[in-house]
Parts: sequence; structure tokens; C-alpha cells
Amino acid sequence: MNLQTAPLISPALDTPPRQRPYLIILRGGPIWFDETIAFQARALSPAFDGEFWYSAGTESDRMEGSFRLRRMAMKTHKTKDHLGEYAPAIIESFLARRAELAGRDIAIVTYDPLIQGVIGAYLAKRLNAKLVVEFSGAYGNPANLAEIQNPLKRRLIDARNKITGQSVVWRADGLRLLFEGQDTAFVNIPKTVKTNLFFDAINTETFLADPEQQDDVALFVGYPYRLKGIDVLTQAWERIESQFPTWRLDLIGHELGDHIDPAFAALHRIHVHKAMSNVEVAGHMKRCGLFVLPSRSEGLPRVLLEAGAAGRARIATRVGGTPRAIIHEHDGLLVNDQDRDNLSAGLARLMADKTLRVRLGLAAQQRVKRDFSAENYLKDMRACISAVLGRPV
Repeated sequence: MNLQTAPLISPALDTPPRQRPYLIILRGGPIWFDETIAFQARALSPAFDGEFWYSAGTESDRMEGSFRLRRMAMKTHKTKDHLGEYAPAIIESFLARRAELAGRDIAIVTYDPLIQGVIGAYLAKRLNAKLVVEFSGAYGNPANLAEIQNPLKRRLIDARNKITGQSVVWRADGLRLLFEGQDTAFVNIPKTVKTNLFFDAINTETFLADPEQQDDVALFVGYPYRLKGIDVLTQAWERIESQFPTWRLDLIGHELGDHIDPAFAALHRIHVHKAMSNVEVAGHMKRCGLFVLPSRSEGLPRVLLEAGAAGRARIATRVGGTPRAIIHEHDGLLVNDQDRDNLSAGLARLMADKTLRVRLGLAAQQRVKRDFSAENYLKDMRACISAVLGRPV
């Protein structure tokens, strides 16, 4: 795969460019949207130069702030596509530019400890770079393999993931975890590896809305079907929807229509939408009355931060890093995963009380703005890279 080479340039800065760390951020895909990557690049530009590598339906190569955005054309996120197309293009690009990058402090930041982690570990060795591995999900949670029906296949994939993850972590200089204890069921972390908590920055301005302005819509965004608990959600919704005849449930995500009978959806006022861009999702969030995320497993869901930025009341399951995004009864509601009774009760409580929805939405909006800002994202990355480089950034 041939990509055009854009010039490695930085905006005018007081600090000489070659004293700034160079970040190689491997995001994989194809779940990443240009506007999300561009926002994160702008947020990091005051302190870093570098490149984001990710994938979508088409390829492009452009600058955003002091970062080069390298989007590759990939239709799926299957391992064979990453290792067969994505990885060789990245490796070829950087090996050809080793002389250009010589003398710089380089840190490779990978979205996960699996596919991106393997690519990052190889690059770090070849470029004499530091390796920072993000744990973007709760990899030790068996529910991550909920979509796989064959028990033997689940065990084999789980074993493969643990072996791969442990191998990558042994080679890492730093880890970025979404919540305390995230790693304990998955890998053993050497004492020499620096760890810190993180979140992925979102452009809150894209989602900003008036919490008072809302339609009678309960909104869900995500996939895959069982991992995100959509089967639990539709069952919970079926129990209560007759009490709220003006309300409907909107589901947005890849392949959701393959799992929901159209007749059932029509009978219970469930609207199923295909996956869409962040900007389109923002339009739905700005209009909905509440946001629901009944996942069996999570890292720190960006959609909950986006819904909070929109000032929406949120109800989600108490899994993974979700309690970092929602403080129960303060800026949202939490229920246990697969608890259909309490999910039904929580939905009904929110649907019946607009005052409660507005109160929770306002609190969520304020906390997302304060705790999950671009400034805090940059501060977190500075601390992480400073720790692995052994010098202030």
C-alpha cells in the first residue's frame, strides 16, 4: 500500500522542534473517525510532534497541528487485515525514515496490548523507541468474548490474548490504564513498567447542547450486540414501553439490524440505525431524552463522555471504567450488568421525570467539561511520556 509522504512540520514554537518528543500513535480501526483523531492531535500539539495511524474506508495523509494523520483504507478490523496490510505499511514507512527521526525521543503509543501492541513492540525495538501500551478495554473480562458461541474457541482466543498481552507488556516501558485494577485479571505487570490512568479526549463542543431541550427518545450507540448488552436492553424496554407511549428507543451501531426482528422492533417502537459519524451521532445525542449503555464489559466508554457533554441523563452498567464516567445518582444512574429488573426500573424512573433528567444531565455536562477536558488529556500524556523518557516534557 503506497501512501504519499507529507512533510514533517511543526507549528511555530518556543521549544526547538527536535527537543519535543515524537509520538507514534497506533489506533488501528476501522472505528476511528477523522474528527476524533484531529481533535486529539490538536490537543497534543502544544507539547509533542508525531503521527496518528488509523484506518477507515479510504486513505488520506494530512497535517493537523504538529501531527501527521495517516488514515489507511481497511474495510474490517480483522487480525489478518491488520497484519497483512496495516502493519507492513507502518513498518515500511518508519524503517525508511529512521535517519530522519534519529536523535529524537520517540514514544510509540498503542491503542491495545494485542494487535497494535505487537506492531508497536516491533517498531519500538527497530527504532530504539519507548513503548507505551494503552489498555482500551477490560481484557480479563470473559464477557469480551460474548459474541463467540463455541466454548472451545472462546478458551483458545482467551489464551492467545493473554499470551500476546503478557508478551507485549514485558516489552513495554509504560502502560495507560482506564481504571484501577484493570490489568489484574489479564496480565502481570513488571514493577519497572510505569503506569497511569487515562481517557481518550473528545471534542465536547461537538456534543454541547441544552439539557432542557430533549425529545422522548432513549438512545443507545455501540456494537457488537451481546457485548454491549443490547439483548438485555430490548428485554428491559419491552417490559416498560407500554407505560410511556410517547417514547421510543433508538439503537445506532454496526450490524444491529441483523439481531433484531423488524416486527418486534415496530411493535415496541424500537428504531434501528446503521453506524454513523461522530457528527451525526452528536445530532442524535443533542435531541434524545436519555442515553443508555447496558454493556457486559467496558473500558471507559467515550459515548458516555459524549452523552455527558451533551447534557443527557445517562444510565449504564457498573462494569470496567464506567463508574469513572458516571457517579451514581449525581450525574447518572448505574445498575449491575444483565440486571433487567433494575435497568427497566431505572429507565422508567428517568422517562417519568424530566426534572431528574435535566438535573443529572447538567451535572454530567459540568463534570465532563471539568474532568475530561483536552487540557487534562494533554496533562495526562505529558505525565506518561515524562515518566517513560525520564525527563520533563
